[in-house]
Amino acid sequence: MKIAFLLGVFIAFFSPGFSDDMSMDQALLFIVDPINGIELETMDCQGAPLLLRVSEALPGCEPYPACSYGLTYNVTTNELNKKISAFLDQDMAEGCALFLELTPPTGARTLGAQPLSTIPIDLIIELSQTAGSGLPMTYIFYASTRAGVIPPTGRIVTLTLIDG
Repeated sequence: MKIAFLLGVFIAFFSPGFSDDMSMDQALLFIVDPINGIELETMDCQGAPLLLRVSEALPGCEPYPACSYGLTYNVTTNELNKKISAFLDQDMAEGCALFLELTPPTGARTLGAQPLSTIPIDLIIELSQTAGSGLPMTYIFYASTRAGVIPPTGRIVTLTLIDG
């Protein structure tokens, strides 16, 4: 009888059905989706186009190129082996060339200043699981004497973050 009583006490205190404590389990699932983003920051918050003006040359030499300074971009990816490419909406006029150089985020590699055209060209490669903000970018606009005088003319530059 004593054994049956002790067994009953043991079951009452250690059985989940007879416990004063209530607990439940919750199963969780974690997902991290691919994150890929690139953003350009400009000095002009009004969205005005960036002006690159060629206006000087030493006698006997081609005109000095116009360079942009103070422009930055931000990039984030949680994937492996991405790259940043760029292209123009229209080719440049005869005698003109537009180059773009991006400073790479940590772990990525730059291909230096590259000439832009309507055909996409790689600027940054080997982008993997990184985030960088305020990264310098520079446009360089060349106009040879063959370009003549050009009134204000615009181009749209598109940067893409794609599989590399």
